[in-house]
Amino acid sequence: MKRSLTRRVALFVTMLTAALIVVGWRVAGAGTCIRDGQTCRTNQSCCSGVCVKSSRKSFGTCCTPTTCAAVGANCGMIADGCGGTLNCGTCTLPQTCGGGGTPYVCGSTTTTTTTTTTSTITTTTTLAPVCGDGIREVGEQCDGGAYCSASCTLPSLAPGCCQDGSTSGCADASGWSLDYYMYNYCLSHGWTTNVDGGVCSQAGTCDILPLQPVPLCCESNTDGTCSHDGTVSNTGALWWFFNHCEGITNRSYHTVPAATCDPAGTCVPG
Repeated sequence: MKRSLTRRVALFVTMLTAALIVVGWRVAGAGTCIRDGQTCRTNQSCCSGVCVKSSRKSFGTCCTPTTCAAVGANCGMIADGCGGTLNCGTCTLPQTCGGGGTPYVCGSTTTTTTTTTTSTITTTTTLAPVCGDGIREVGEQCDGGAYCSASCTLPSLAPGCCQDGSTSGCADASGWSLDYYMYNYCLSHGWTTNVDGGVCSQAGTCDILPLQPVPLCCESNTDGTCSHDGTVSNTGALWWFFNHCEGITNRSYHTVPAATCDPAGTCVPG
């Protein structure tokens, strides 16, 4: 009788230990989530809570949308980096969106400086740029051309499009900071090829468009300093600047159009 009881106790301990190991495995695996750029099925499976996919597809790609605060915007529409847009609000007159020389920030560029001497008063007035005169002035992202809005702003700082390479047709894929994300977005919508910096034409082609030369500045989201600047003259170069400023740095910097990096290390209107 004692030997039978001993065998039963040993068997119970063995079964209890195995059950605890299985439960431990399940608990350890329950807390994992999918990082950005990896394939996902639901928003809940992504660490960011966002799974970008076509309504016709079962799987998508995890992506972390940016915010208006993260890029220092308080007005206008910006790309969220996951294929969507963000409305950052409107300005109160006399301020306008980008009027102070910084895109997506409310401000005004008209200033008056008075210098007084013993016998002469000199007044200097800096006027706001005139949109529609065909000349890109300081503070304007563009003024005319195939890739310029009626308000003299660039439609997107990260243009891109999808095509399949065998039949005519094109789909907009603007806003992606990394080629990998744009490629997976195009695949999820039934296209086989993505064109960084491409813009869809009325004929259904995906083209790189010329730009009026515009300076760009890469500004930190933490301390406001600039890492580098440059001038681009087509939409392909525009996307590559955006990619190096925001995509490679994992959104720790943002692109400021119509600006340069001054000697103090900050982005100023240019």
